[in-house]
Amino acid sequence: MGVRKLLGSLGLVLLCAAWGVLLFGLFGLPASDDPMVELEAGPSFAINLEVYLPAIVLTLVLLLAVLAVLKDRAATAVGIGAALVAGAFAAWVLNEKPLLDYLPQLRSTLLFSGGLSMLSLLLFLGRSAVTLEPQARSTDPSISPT
Repeated sequence: MGVRKLLGSLGLVLLCAAWGVLLFGLFGLPASDDPMVELEAGPSFAINLEVYLPAIVLTLVLLLAVLAVLKDRAATAVGIGAALVAGAFAAWVLNEKPLLDYLPQLRSTLLFSGGLSMLSLLLFLGRSAVTLEPQARSTDPSISPT
């Protein structure tokens, strides 16, 4: 396995882990027991439109990106874009104060997810910096290089 393939594979694993952690934070964490932070109809509807709906749509987009990276079609560019999207979404959700109050453990989950997506970004950037291995040169003196 070449270095480029290894970096791409590790980047993809970290990207999937980052998005999985983010989704677990949004859908799997227990809500606060404090009745003062209960989401009412207005903020709840806004959070559904601003956070949960984009999370579902981005999950589908990231699944397509994962398939593109697995097929090695513009894998580096797609991986970099997907890692940036995952990190940016985690940062965006960190600005939703009512949601962070309602899910008290969400902040640490989002920070962890953002860190994983940035590590994934670094691996994909490293993959782009690694040059392809040069082709083997012929040792036959009658063949001149063109």
